[in-house]
Amino acid sequence: MEIVASSSSDMPAKKPFPFFELPSELRIKIYQYVLFIEHGNGVVDLDYYNDRRIAPRLTCFRACRRMHEEAYPIFYGSPQQPFRLFPTGGHMYRTKKPLLELFTPTYRAVINTVELRLGPGWERVSLTDCASLRNLKVFVQIDPTDPTFKGHHGKGNDQYTYMNLSARWLRDILDQVPSIRNVEIDAWEGVDIVSPMLNALASVVLTADKRLTWGPGRLKKLEKDKEHKLRWGVSCGMESMDQLEDLMTAMVIGGQ
Repeated sequence: MEIVASSSSDMPAKKPFPFFELPSELRIKIYQYVLFIEHGNGVVDLDYYNDRRIAPRLTCFRACRRMHEEAYPIFYGSPQQPFRLFPTGGHMYRTKKPLLELFTPTYRAVINTVELRLGPGWERVSLTDCASLRNLKVFVQIDPTDPTFKGHHGKGNDQYTYMNLSARWLRDILDQVPSIRNVEIDAWEGVDIVSPMLNALASVVLTADKRLTWGPGRLKKLEKDKEHKLRWGVSCGMESMDQLEDLMTAMVIGGQ
């Protein structure tokens, strides 16, 4: 008996998978898997050099317009994925454009969480387009009020100059973006939990009627410092305003 192999033209054509006929809840889970679980999650540095790391996660954006419209709010709007404006290297301070202009207005409008490393460049930060911004993370790298920096504050400055500038920068951001609800403050190991810098920033947060929390590095310090834990708590809210009034009278915060 002769067996005749069927040609490829006789094979039934495969139909595209009806992805958009899936329930929206299931499509969201698939986007979350592609954007986060498959490639990992975490802080995204606003850095020219992270293209190779981030671009493979966003291939679904190019599939079609509808998939892009459904997927980008999940990527940019995840509270578990902060966008860090100032990477550790610091070269982004010298960019000609304001840092967030690296994103389109469409993407800026859905960003949920931003992390700022306190330092040069804050005066250039504009978050007015971030209408969905709810969480702000502030990371303090140094505290010039520490005696270690005595004599190194620059001409015309004292140990409180940088602290006052930092408090004003943070206050300006909170005024600029009323949608912010939560502010997390963290710092390097060398910044004392009872330092004037951290107290000044915490005071600004509570005065602006925002919820204050401490980052992982500060929580360890709080466990060791019972007095500071009583003052600020592990997760501070407006219940701390009584203690705040006493603190504010003893601190020099520029512009207040």
